Amino acid sequence: YLADKVESGELVLPAGVSYTFAGSYENQVRSQKTLLLVLPLALGMILLILYFQFRALSTTALVFGGIFIAWAGGFILLWMYGQDWFMDFSVFGVSMRGLFDVHPINLSVAVWVGFLALFGMGLDREQGASVPNAASNNFPKRGTFAWLKAMTKRTEQRTNYAVDQEGW
Repeated sequence: YLADKVESGELVLPAGVSYTFAGSYENQVRSQKTLLLVLPLALGMILLILYFQFRALSTTALVFGGIFIAWAGGFILLWMYGQDWFMDFSVFGVSMRGLFDVHPINLSVAVWVGFLALFGMGLDREQGASVPNAASNNFPKRGTFAWLKAMTKRTEQRTNYAVDQEGW
């Protein structure tokens, strides 16, 4: 912007004077450049770890697809936070927008770090990939229906465990 102003003659800099952006802006630009390298690298590493864990491209794609669904959900929620109608109600006279501090959120470095943490949750053996992991390790690999039965059984086991833990 300033370079255009100098070229058009609207901004005149005395001889020997130069300018640079410093402070938080400089840190923001440096962090964005780092994230341009770190995010694809992290996604690639997650893909490799999942592939080495499952040794099957179909199961890896299934679990890795969940990461992209979570990413899409995060962007939808960021969009909803910027809408006036989102959480625009009160409970017992308390505004939910005020209680949860709902306001437009810009894509900052902190938001991208949060997404990076969300991607890492796809590797969580206890929650994210436990059903495909147990199905692929403990049950026969032949036949679509055998795999489907294994997935259903493991999902049922995880659901029963979660219900027992909550005391329902």
